Amino acid sequence: MNDRRGNQDKPSFVFKTSEEKMNLAVAMNCAREGFLSEEYCYFDGKHKRCRGYITLTASVYHPLLRKQIPLAIMEAKQENTENVELFWGLFNEAIARSSNDHAERFNPVGWSTDMAGSNLAGICKVFGEQVRTRIRLVNFISRIVGIKRHRN
Repeated sequence: MNDRRGNQDKPSFVFKTSEEKMNLAVAMNCAREGFLSEEYCYFDGKHKRCRGYITLTASVYHPLLRKQIPLAIMEAKQENTENVELFWGLFNEAIARSSNDHAERFNPVGWSTDMAGSNLAGICKVFGEQVRTRIRLVNFISRIVGIKRHRN
C-alpha cells in the first residue's frame, strides 16, 4: 500500500491478494497443463465499491467451483494507465514471491476487459505489445446483449 502524502513517487493505492490466489494465477499459465490454463483473466474497475477510489479487480472463472474467483484487488484514485500498470506490476511481483521463482510472470491464455484504453495500455506496458492479440475487449452493449441472451 502507499499513501501519496508520505511517498509521492507512487500514487495512493491498496493492493490485496493471497498466496492461494497467486497459486491459482500460476496455474493459469497457458504454457502449462491444467484446467485453469485455458481460462481467461477478467479485469475491470468498479467505481462504487470504495468512496473516492476505484476498485481494480483481476479474476478467473473457476470451472470446478463454477464461479468467478478474484485473484487480486487494488483500490486506487483513478482507472488510468499508471494505476493499471502498477496493478499488473504488483501482481507479477506477488506471483514471483509466492512461487519462489523470481522469473515467474502471469501468462494467461488471454485477458477480457472493458474498452477503457487505460486497461489495454497498462496490460501492454507490463506484458509487452505482443499480448495485444490475446486481449478481448468487451463493451457495455455486448454485456447487456449477453445477459439478455442468457436469460432467454
